[in-house]
Amino acid sequence: MLAWEQDEWSDRYADPVSGIYQHVTENVKAAMVDLGADRDRLESVCVTSTLQETVSAMVQSFPDGSALAKISDSIMSLANVYTGYSADLFKEISSGGPRGIWRIARSMRGGAFGGDVDMLTGLLRYYNVNQRVFGVPAKLGLLLRPESEAVEAFLLLQSMRFVIGHEIAHHVLGHGSVAHAFSPQDELPTCSPDQQRELDADMFALRATQRAAERDAGAPAAHVEAATALGALVGMLVVNVTEQALFLRRGASHPPASTRAALLLGRLGGPAQTLARLFLGDLLAATRASATFEPGARVFDASQMIAHRRVGFLQSEDYLRLVSMLDTAQCREDEALTRFLHRTGSDLAEGAQAALDGDPGAALSAWGLERSRTEEICDSRRVLVFHGLLESLRESFAGRFPSEEETLLTSLVAAQLVARRLSA
Repeated sequence: MLAWEQDEWSDRYADPVSGIYQHVTENVKAAMVDLGADRDRLESVCVTSTLQETVSAMVQSFPDGSALAKISDSIMSLANVYTGYSADLFKEISSGGPRGIWRIARSMRGGAFGGDVDMLTGLLRYYNVNQRVFGVPAKLGLLLRPESEAVEAFLLLQSMRFVIGHEIAHHVLGHGSVAHAFSPQDELPTCSPDQQRELDADMFALRATQRAAERDAGAPAAHVEAATALGALVGMLVVNVTEQALFLRRGASHPPASTRAALLLGRLGGPAQTLARLFLGDLLAATRASATFEPGARVFDASQMIAHRRVGFLQSEDYLRLVSMLDTAQCREDEALTRFLHRTGSDLAEGAQAALDGDPGAALSAWGLERSRTEEICDSRRVLVFHGLLESLRESFAGRFPSEEETLLTSLVAAQLVARRLSA
């Protein structure tokens, strides 16, 4: 019998993922009722997880007044990377004592905690490369001290509450199915110029996240506000890094995560604001470094991760080196990408030249994509993820090269060359 079937939640929920989402949704809604939200309005919105790669987190309203919020499974998986990194630091600081006080004092001079940002960047980069190339949310493990495990679980719970609460807040506040910073759409609507909606949803979600923690019998009350602020920042950053690294078109011209985080921090006060601001320095630096795939980007360093004492992995070392190679290929100059394609065939060279000339449609046609798929990829009204573009090229190049690895690498180089024109 599966462990889940022996768990007390198995009587209420069909599987662990559904159980987690429904449980968090229920306590966020209960918290919103405490804050004065309309109970009927809350009951008319449902929350579900999705594997759909063109969704990070979004809410869709219907004519009957109901709504459906979709949260990508990958969003919560990636949040675990951020909260795992933050847990040891949070535990050290919140426990007090000379070491915690010294760490805060030193960090306030530098504007960040000065943790192992390179490690966090590597963990995020590994995740992003796997999502871009293979479409899977693969992660490296982060080894926590035993005393930090409960802290990590609480931070992850707060980040989940914030992301789910943000989507519910849009419905409760009557925002409808507008495009917002958490929701790329299949057909991109015109974004509202009123950025106050985002701040309103953030603030209501923040209050609900804190209230939900206060309702928990075992919540560490002394640190609820700081953990809530950190959880909210993680919620913002995890969606931001997903959309920046994986999406070529997202459909949201909204403030970047750093701007929204600054607005959120401005509503906090005292120690919670100080701690959240210091954490943001590390988290934001790693987020930015892990989400760019342009020349000069900091590529995934397999050797560094293999040797790191806090990083664990089930994959082979050869696989980590493959990820490093695929990352490096994406971050080469256009000239290097073009030279590679010129060596593989005349039609690939023709497509490369078309891409350099600013005509991605002609490039895709030269590479054998059907007209309908080429039009979909080039349609500025549609969401486009890098992995979808790459898979279309892999299908077109199938059987053309001696090995699957060569097919993958050629498809990746072609996808990156044309992607820089599609996302411009």
